[in-house]
Amino acid sequence: MKTKRLFLLLMVAAFTVTLSVQAQPTDSTKSAHRAFFQEIVRYQQQQVWPVLREKRKVFDKKLTKAEHLVIANARTSALQYRSEKALLKTQQTPPTDAQKAAFLAAREANHAHRARLLEIAKKHENDLQAVKEKLQPFKTKWINDLLAIAAKHGISPQDLEKKRGPKANAIRRHLRVDLNPVSFLLLDPNKTAKNPDAAPETATLLKISPNPVSSSATLTFDLLTAGPVKIVLVNQQGRVVHQTIEKNLKAGPQAEIVQLAKLPQGLYFYRITTASGTQTVRFLKQ
Repeated sequence: MKTKRLFLLLMVAAFTVTLSVQAQPTDSTKSAHRAFFQEIVRYQQQQVWPVLREKRKVFDKKLTKAEHLVIANARTSALQYRSEKALLKTQQTPPTDAQKAAFLAAREANHAHRARLLEIAKKHENDLQAVKEKLQPFKTKWINDLLAIAAKHGISPQDLEKKRGPKANAIRRHLRVDLNPVSFLLLDPNKTAKNPDAAPETATLLKISPNPVSSSATLTFDLLTAGPVKIVLVNQQGRVVHQTIEKNLKAGPQAEIVQLAKLPQGLYFYRITTASGTQTVRFLKQ
């Protein structure tokens, strides 16, 4: 338990020492912290993530097609949520009502997808425990290596124990290499360093074109499996304005033309619900 905590704190230290540069922005401090951070990240990329992805690839064979689709949709939802969250954090002006609504919609969708991932994790609880046990020898080596990297940069275990605060907690959650079931399921076993942001190829992606919309638009999405589909039009307050589709569709690419000429100007959302989950796409009505 103690070594596990040190491992997490090492990851926190890689970022918190970088954050401390802002308080004392000397060239020598920046250089030292940057070197430590870069070595930790390089070690993760070369030693940690390849092992986790290999274990995830083996585990992938135990999942059904429906579960694969749920996971792919969850990855897409997580990316959309992070994008909306980053937008609010980085912009210089206060967020508009439309931006707040987009963020809340993305967060709601992300929470719903994570709940479905927990259901999958519970179903495969024994398989996940087996993966965790197989990872233990690797984690022992990772901890020792990371402690050696920290020591090389003058950081002791006692220093790591002192790292506290909301930023450190956020970094700890972000860099956790512990076998968190949801994080492990979200891990893309086919992602490589050359293509770190590859979008999931199996997701049912809902798109609208053109965007912004003046009169009519086309909704497109792809179903890997046949089943019930429901698409609704939602306003900024989260109220359903119109139910566009509710029927059974065959697997494959789909397209639906929607007439929006009479819709008042503003920001809206189309929400698609299938057997595998829910996704949301936003658009501007001009």
